[in-house]
Formats: sequence, structure tokens, C-alpha cells
Amino acid sequence: MHTSKLPRVAGGLLALLALTTALLLRVSGGPDLSACAPILSDSESERRRGLELLLDNRQRQIEELRAIVRSPVAQGEPFYQSNTPRNIAIRLLGRFCAKEAVGDLIPRLVPTQGQDFTLYDLHLLVLPHAGYALTEIGLPAVRPLLERLATEGVRAEGQGSLECDLGTACLRTLIVIEGPQETERLLTRLIEEEPDATKKQNLQAALTLLKDPDFSVAALTSLRKQTYRLP
Repeated sequence: MHTSKLPRVAGGLLALLALTTALLLRVSGGPDLSACAPILSDSESERRRGLELLLDNRQRQIEELRAIVRSPVAQGEPFYQSNTPRNIAIRLLGRFCAKEAVGDLIPRLVPTQGQDFTLYDLHLLVLPHAGYALTEIGLPAVRPLLERLATEGVRAEGQGSLECDLGTACLRTLIVIEGPQETERLLTRLIEEEPDATKKQNLQAALTLLKDPDFSVAALTSLRKQTYRLP
């Protein structure tokens, strides 16, 4: 076969594959692919435009969800309740792995003034909705969490309590993402490298808390094996 014909042959095979996939899903009662119809086109330019459209839609949805997360808190708004607009938006940002939303999610690890923090689900005491979202985002959240932990520090009197300050909430989220051993390694390295005395002290306090037997490392580690699902 002449090499000049290869692109056309490849394009024909892709088109055939797309058509076959669509027909098989339709016959088998599979999912509705109408939203993805452009990327099933036999036209390369249509597939490219379809890809760009899907990515644009995703980005627009992420920005709208971020706006909901940043919106002012109403007096008495539930912090733990799953079906509030804010918490739905928070969980969806996690499901989208929206790394651009990390800065919006970290402050939501603890209740804002005016929020009602009546507990609905016991597991949410260990990590709130924003904590689960950040663990789904994963690695892109690690550096911002460490930076916020260095700035905030941890509250010593909260060591034996599941309800905590923002610094401790950042530490718990880090443990779920990275595991206790890797979190300890990261903290140790940052303590050695940090030039700011206050931040170095905060990181050292976090490392001490991590090693405290009263701290809920076992519960947090077990969360790494669980999948948090939308209701």
C-alpha cells in the first residue's frame, strides 16, 4: 500500500469504528450518545470541533460550579447536609477533577461563620464534602494544601477531636491523598527547606500532630480505600 493512502485509510477505519460503536450501543440499549455525536462523525474536522465543544462545555460548567462554591453563605446554611446547592457543586468539582477549583475548595474544609454544622453523616466528621472533592482531584491539591497548612498551622487543643481548624483539616485531607508515610516525608522535607520561621514552626506542629496516637490517622488511611459517591 502506498504511504500517501495511509491517512485516508486510517480516517476511514476511524469513521467505521465510530459508526459501528454508535450502532452497537443503539441496538444493545446502551447510553444515549447524542451529546457526543460530533466526535462520532466520519469527518475529522467535525470530530475536532466536537472535542473542543465538549471541553468548552466542561470548563463553563466548572466555572459556574466554582461561582456557587464562592457565593455568600446564608445564615443557618447546613455545612454537612449533602443536598445543598453548595455541597452539590463541591462534590461535582471533585468528580470533574477540577484542579482550578482547589483554591475555592480548601476554605470549605471547615464551616464558615453563620453555617449550621449539625452532623448528618458520621463519616463527614473525618472529611467534609470539600475534603472528599479534594481527594478526588488528588495530586494537584497537594501543594496548595501544604501551603495553607504552613500558613494556618494546627490547633493543639483540637488533637483529640474530629471537628478541627482549617490547618488540621488540610492535614487530614493530605493524609487521605498521599497516605501518612508520604505526608510525613513531605512535611519533613518542607521543614528543612522553609525559610520562614513561623511557617517552619507550623509545619513542625503538623508533623508532631501526624505522629500523635490520638490523631485519627487510622480512620483517615481507611478512607483511601473507599469511593465517595454522589447520593
